[in-house]
Amino acid sequence: MLPLLKAIFFASHPLCRKFIDGLEKSYPQAVHSSVLFLIHLIQLAAGPQWKPTEIHLTTSPSAGFNQLEELSDVQILFNQDATAIGFPKALLSLPLQNPGQSGTQRTKDYETLYLSTPATNFPASLRQVIEVQLKQGYPNIQSTAEILGTSVRSFQRRLNRANLTYSHLVEQVRFERSVQLLRDPMNKAADVATEIGYKDPANFSRAFKRWTGLSPKDYSMRHFKP
Repeated sequence: MLPLLKAIFFASHPLCRKFIDGLEKSYPQAVHSSVLFLIHLIQLAAGPQWKPTEIHLTTSPSAGFNQLEELSDVQILFNQDATAIGFPKALLSLPLQNPGQSGTQRTKDYETLYLSTPATNFPASLRQVIEVQLKQGYPNIQSTAEILGTSVRSFQRRLNRANLTYSHLVEQVRFERSVQLLRDPMNKAADVATEIGYKDPANFSRAFKRWTGLSPKDYSMRHFKP
């Protein structure tokens, strides 16, 4: 049975969470993923650009986590008694959804929230860590290992035990994210390329055609779901 995630509001306005079965001791990546989940949850009310004022983590220092673009200018404290994010009290009165929001947009918000739920197994949590880094370019193995709280050598041994290759995982995550984005006709191929870490849209188009046999534009036209 998957561990339950408990979230509690305190008077000092942090949002805290804790895995009830001690998962975070063995899987620091689950802690980091859960923090991103909490941030995405509050962004449903505060907007996609919102960032917490402060983050407390029970894990050891992770240089890779500090370098995430969406956490720039956020104070991050490691080796804390609890994992929590700080937020202004005023956000408590904001609704998670705009009453005038379309059903399509609500569905997208639910999908975003669901996909950001912290995974509880190594391959799935690794894919989440890779996806978070994509906007900054190709997520090199060093930064990913640092976010996971391990050395590159230990990380590679763990990949081998799980019969996984890092480059193949990155390509899978890029493909799945690009497919998700291209089903919205408002997303241009160049923007999708940037979103999944390609500096040159032409390289993305070639990679996407290799994955699907279609150009990004043709795929978007065939698979758009209104």
